[in-house]
Amino acid sequence: MSDNQFLLESLPNEILIETFEYLDARDLFRAFYNLNSRFNELLQSLNEICLILSIRDRDEVIDDTIFLPYVNTLIVKYKTDVILNHYTTIRRLILICLPYTRPYKLETIILPHLEYLSIILKGSFSDFSWTLHKKFNRMR
Repeated sequence: MSDNQFLLESLPNEILIETFEYLDARDLFRAFYNLNSRFNELLQSLNEICLILSIRDRDEVIDDTIFLPYVNTLIVKYKTDVILNHYTTIRRLILICLPYTRPYKLETIILPHLEYLSIILKGSFSDFSWTLHKKFNRMR
C-alpha cells in the first residue's frame, strides 16, 4: 500500500489538479482532504470545484462543511429540496429537469456571487441570464 501512496504523492501538482477537475466536490474531499498538507493546499487552491446534487443524494447524509466554501459551481439534477442559502459562494448554478422552476424566486441575498444561471427543462436549454441580469449584478 505504501508504494501506491508514494506513486500518487510523486505526481506533479499540475497532473493532480487536472485529475481533480473530473471529480465531484464530495468525492474529491473524501478522497484527498487531510491526507497531508500538500493535498489540503492543492484542494484549497482550486479555482473550479463542482458539486452535483441529484435525487440519488436524497438518502445520503452529506457533511459539506469542509468543502462547501470551495464550491464554485452547483449542478442540481431532478432534486427539489435544495436549500440554496447553504451555497452562498457559488458563481455558477445549473438546474436540470426540476419539476417546477421559477427563476425569479432566486434572490441576490442568497446568491451574492452568482454569475451564470442555466435552467434545463426536459431536454430543452433555457438561459435566464438575460431575464435576471438586473437582479444579479454579477451575471454575465
